[in-house]
Order: sequence, then C-alpha cells, then structure tokens
Amino acid sequence: MRFLSCPMTDLVLKIGSNEGKRFQIEKWVPEEKLVPYKEWLPDDPPYVTEYTTHVFHSENLVFTSKNWVIYLSDLFNVPLKTIHLDCDLYEEEEIDSVMELISEENRIEIFEIKSEKSINDRLALSIINRQNATLQLKLLFEPRDGDTFQFDFFRHSPQFLNVDHSYWISLEQLIGIPSENVYLCRSNLSNRDFGRLVEMWREGWTPAWKCLMLESLDELDVDSYVQGLKSEHMISYEHHYRNAILSNKSIQVHRFRHEVLVASGNTIRTGYHLVRESDESIVTITQENGRIGWFHIQRDDPTASFHFRIHPRAFELN
Repeated sequence: MRFLSCPMTDLVLKIGSNEGKRFQIEKWVPEEKLVPYKEWLPDDPPYVTEYTTHVFHSENLVFTSKNWVIYLSDLFNVPLKTIHLDCDLYEEEEIDSVMELISEENRIEIFEIKSEKSINDRLALSIINRQNATLQLKLLFEPRDGDTFQFDFFRHSPQFLNVDHSYWISLEQLIGIPSENVYLCRSNLSNRDFGRLVEMWREGWTPAWKCLMLESLDELDVDSYVQGLKSEHMISYEHHYRNAILSNKSIQVHRFRHEVLVASGNTIRTGYHLVRESDESIVTITQENGRIGWFHIQRDDPTASFHFRIHPRAFELN
C-alpha cells in the first residue's frame, strides 16, 4: 500500500501487493523522488517531488487500507481524492470492500479501474456504477463481452473520460457523451464515422464534449472531410488563434502540418481549422499516425491560442 503526496492530489491510495511479502517500516521517513508532472508524457519535464510511504499490512490488505485512509484523512483533514483499483489482485468481495470508501458524502476526483485480463462485465459495471469521480474516469481494461457492456454515460460524466478498449462504444453513444474531454482507444469507429461527426458539426450540431481523441478502426482521411471548401495552407504557427483565422472571411478551411516531438518519440500531425459560417465557431480536426484523430472545439476568446493535445497511444502505433 502506498500513500502519495503530489501537487495534483491531496491523498492518493494505491492498493497493491509485493508478491505476497510484507513491508516492515524501519523509520517514518518517506521515499523522495522526482516524477513527471504531466501524466501522459512520462519522460518529459517538468518534474515534481513525490513522497511515498510503504506501510506494514495485515493479511487483510483491503481492511487495513481502508483504516489507513480514514485515519490519514482525519489526521491531515484532507479527503481521499484518487483511487487506482487493479482488479487482477483481488476477489470480488475485496473489491466490494474497496468501493465502500466511495459515497455521496465522499466524492473522489479520479477513479481508475485497471486489469491486464478481461473483466467480467457484471463486475466491471458494478464498479463503474458505484464510482462517482468528478474529474477523471479511466477504464483501463477490456470488457469480456463488449456487445453487452453498456453503462449510463449521463449518470457518470466526469470532466475527462479515458477508455482503453472502447470498441463497444457506438457512434450514437459517442454523440451523447456529456464529458468535456473524451479519449477512445481501440475503437470500432471508422473514418466514415469521424467524417460524419465533422459533417454534423458543419450542419449546426455542437456536442457536449469539447475535445475528442479517437483511435479509428481504419485509416483516417481528414482531407476528404473538407472537399469543396475554400482553403489555404497555414505557414506560420503564430496564426493559430481565433482572430487570425476569422480575419479572412472568404476562407473556410485553414490547413496545417507540423511535427510533434516528445521524449518518447515523434509523429506528424496534419489537420484543419474549420470555420462554421452560421456562428463563426471554429473546430480543429487533426490526424496522427494514420488512425489517431482529434476533434477540438476551440474557445470563443478572440486572442487565445488554439489548443493541441497529444496522447501516448499515438506513439504506441509507430
């Protein structure tokens, strides 16, 4: 069991094992090390200091962990903010016990459910339906029966939704997801589906989400989404903001291409800024490594630079 202290969370609980061994505390001095501040760029600066304490536990790890959470929360007057649950380590009864840490009175910010194996759909849905994360929900597992794995997105709408195996999510479900940022890896959605989202937006539809990352089933072709529209190629990166785009009313599409370099690799990003004439809304669509597509609805602030994000999945496809 580890208790972490870092700028992004007050109290993080990671319940794990060490091949059946017990930890014995010799002195109450936490380990100190530098860790990346940006979770999705594990090799890139900036770094922050993380303090970790391993504690001696009884045979009932979950029971001991719950008591420690309650004790430390009272001692430091901070709530539990994050739970990382590795389902491969526990039986169903133990998982039920962990979920008792969550209640309407004790809402958490980040909830992660992880497994290297396929999880029984009933168990996975039971966990997801009881979590109440407000900031981020990370589903890092593969449903055993994807065709029957469904849950109510509107009941669970944290700001960030990250689904590692999203092949069970249909286009109709994606359209209705209320989270502001959606990341769908290994989806069954296609180039045609992504193009349909662009077409719907051009016709006046605006989704609840502002940023979508989609790993397509097939090769994306962003050029095909803007055929017939008057376009220009953007040379200067300094022009990626709202006022610059709207300065030429005759141009509907602004094309760009640049290289993304991080410590874990590089990729070429090709994309367009599209202007919707009816309300001068701007969306940015991009393509990386063939099958990674982004759909950004840009802010209305006339001087704000446009946002671009990256996801580690883009480099895993290299």
